[in-house]
Amino acid sequence: MIKLYVYDALKFKYKAEIKEAETNIINYVTNSVGVAEHPNIIESIDLLVDKLANAEDKLRTLEDWYKKIGEGK
Repeated sequence: MIKLYVYDALKFKYKAEIKEAETNIINYVTNSVGVAEHPNIIESIDLLVDKLANAEDKLRTLEDWYKKIGEGK
């Protein structure tokens, strides 16, 4: 049972990180006000893409790992 709580907590954490990065990338690309505050937009978006990829990788790894161990094991 505790494994499921840990799994869910991490899954929601990584999904939130994914949404946060996606939202910020969209904001940079579509909102000229946000761009004005960040003169090096390429570097800023690159950092966000790194955060996005990292969270997606963690989520994928967690899901694969959980399938292997299962809830009842």
